[in-house]
This record gives sequence, structure tokens and C-alpha cells, in this order.
Amino acid sequence: MKEIFEISVILLNYIRELVKNERYKFLFDLINKIEPVDSSAIKAAQTELDRKMKPKDCLGVLEEICKNCLYLWLSYKEIR
Repeated sequence: MKEIFEISVILLNYIRELVKNERYKFLFDLINKIEPVDSSAIKAAQTELDRKMKPKDCLGVLEEICKNCLYLWLSYKEIR
């Protein structure tokens, strides 16, 4: 707990120094230069994410292969 307090004090002093010397203003300039993402990029990213995610209650490819191997192994055991 003492270490957390000491780190907090160090960070607070660092932030105070930044504010005092106005070194933080470049961050605001940088943030203001960032343009918003266009809707087509958002749609493309969502489409890619949907493609990569498996539907709920659905096995992925690897799980499906494992399940099929298990069925083969169990069938082989029954035959023997």
C-alpha cells in the first residue's frame, strides 16, 4: 500500500510539473488533429470482426475437428 501511495505522489508531482511548464499543450494539439473515422471504415471493421467471430453456441473449426476425431475413436473402440 505504501508503494502505491509513493507512486501516486510521484505521478502527481510529475503532472503538476507538466502543467506548470505548459508541456501538456502539445497533447491537446495532437488530439485536435485526429480526424474521426469514417462510417465506411467502421462498417468494414465490423464486417471483418463478424467474419472472424464464430456464432454463439457454434463450434469453431478446431473444436469441430476434435469432436469428429472423438467420434471416430469411440466408434473404433466399439468395433474392437
